[in-house]
Amino acid sequence: FPAEDLVLQKHVPGDGGRLSAKALLARADSWRPWRAYAVIQVWRDSALSAKSAPPTPRKPVPRRIAT
Repeated sequence: FPAEDLVLQKHVPGDGGRLSAKALLARADSWRPWRAYAVIQVWRDSALSAKSAPPTPRKPVPRRIAT
């Protein structure tokens, strides 16, 4: 189980927070023996929600004028 995976650590709590690898591993222990399927589903959901989210606006970079 990839407990160090950032996507899993951020997506599993569902509240915008982030679980530690140890906390994620403890939560995922109840998913046995289907943890691999759960990981695939979380990755899929995360990818789909990233596609539907509006892009983050970028701050304009001030241009430097050569002197």
